[in-house]
Amino acid sequence: MKLNTKIIILITTALVLTAVSSGLVSTWQTRQSGSDTIAQIERLGQDNLQRIKADGEKQATAFREGSIKHFKGPPTFISGFS
Repeated sequence: MKLNTKIIILITTALVLTAVSSGLVSTWQTRQSGSDTIAQIERLGQDNLQRIKADGEKQATAFREGSIKHFKGPPTFISGFS
């Protein structure tokens, strides 16, 4: 083989190896950031569920108190039905 052919083959091999290694690194970083994002979404989901549960309990308590006040209020009489 000529010297020029060997140089071209070495340069091509170096470029292919560089492309493969950068592709592997970028794939690894993408998977890592995806895992971090999924963990954060799960954590936020749990926080939101707890907040929604607490809010629902507050609304249920307020409804019960309002209902008790409404039903324990003074009796109302409709005139004409004695």
